Amino acid sequence: MSTISSTTTTLEQAYRRIRPDLEKVERIIRDELTSDRPEVAELCRHLSRFHGKMLRPALLLLTARATGGVKDIHLGLSAVLEMFHLATLIHDDILDEAGTRRQVDTINSRWGNESAVMLGDWLISHAYHLATRQGSPWASLEISQTSHRVCEGELMQLARRGRLDLSVEDYLRLIELKTATLTGLAARLGAHFNDVAAPVESACLEYGTALGMAFQITDDVLDLVGDEVEVGKTLGSDLAKGKATLPLIQCLNNGHAREAARLRDLLADPACCNTSAVRRLLADAGCIASAEAVARDYVQAAKSAADALPAGEACTALKLVADFVLVRSR
Repeated sequence: MSTISSTTTTLEQAYRRIRPDLEKVERIIRDELTSDRPEVAELCRHLSRFHGKMLRPALLLLTARATGGVKDIHLGLSAVLEMFHLATLIHDDILDEAGTRRQVDTINSRWGNESAVMLGDWLISHAYHLATRQGSPWASLEISQTSHRVCEGELMQLARRGRLDLSVEDYLRLIELKTATLTGLAARLGAHFNDVAAPVESACLEYGTALGMAFQITDDVLDLVGDEVEVGKTLGSDLAKGKATLPLIQCLNNGHAREAARLRDLLADPACCNTSAVRRLLADAGCIASAEAVARDYVQAAKSAADALPAGEACTALKLVADFVLVRSR
């Protein structure tokens, strides 16, 4: 079985219990992403092709299923998180000068950076409006605080481009802010509105946060070693933009003196993102495998946290989602 088919099967198994709920969330998003302004409507139609794994809504719905059941507020908040996530993708594509996402043109590559910036802003404002309509000031506050932390993480990453002195701890803190806080909130929201005991809600937060850490590490590895056709988006942007991801940091800081010197020489070359030399060096030094091992540790931490939830199909599905992170190719 190919990697793509095996990862698809894993997600299909995990999502089977919540497929009808996900379809409801998709309908909410589709209804929200409309405009009577033709220029905006055209962008929204293209944006609808960006829907991918729906990971954040899935985490929210699965933890809701695991802790009592899915309510209307779960559906609405799932749509809010996905809309916010879509906005971050649009902005990320601008920062990375990416040309494709989900195997289609990015907003910035087709309509330019100005339109992409404004569409991302439009999405965020729309997501906040939908959040307030759910009737929970607590949820609106948590979502706004989380979006604040995501933006802080992105700003930290921008400020640290080109720096080769980042520690592993610096990197992990950065990805916790820009990625794991949102997946952690998604898992927490599913439990919170089922009035579970505090330790169970905390376990959901821990599960989602650890899963987000593993997801981002894997995403960074895919940017180095993935296949653009399989991944479905522009790769190599981390090297091109001077982002120090985990494999690079481990090579530079973990005793690989000869490899580190060679890596510094390669990174000093503006054309390094167009060569496989960096990838080969990191693979030969064991730094790709080492980063993947860190991701596995986070996946195991996520699955251990899920053990605190009531046993059942939803809990099993959460563990399948965790397994998917390690084998995904897109």
